[in-house]
Amino acid sequence: VNFIEFVVAPLFSNIAKIVPAASDLLSNLIENRKKWGDKCHAEIDSDATKTDDVKGEEKTKLTKRTDAFVQKYEGILEHEREAMYQRATGTMSDDQDMDD
Repeated sequence: VNFIEFVVAPLFSNIAKIVPAASDLLSNLIENRKKWGDKCHAEIDSDATKTDDVKGEEKTKLTKRTDAFVQKYEGILEHEREAMYQRATGTMSDDQDMDD
């Protein structure tokens, strides 16, 4: 999960900025991160050494972390898709193009 968040996601988001057609990489990564979050939840649930309170706290932290990741990269993905559409249709102004 850390590798996805701190290495792969920033790399894929930059690739999507340079090569907009590669935005599917970022989309797949978001789905992959959600699945890993689900696996981590299951792992927490199955840990017999932890109390229900501790499990609840860990799951809350994990959910917040997963949600923040998804929100951040879905926002980037949406922005890149919108920019790609604007470039394809010629509706992007010169100022917008410089911001990307």
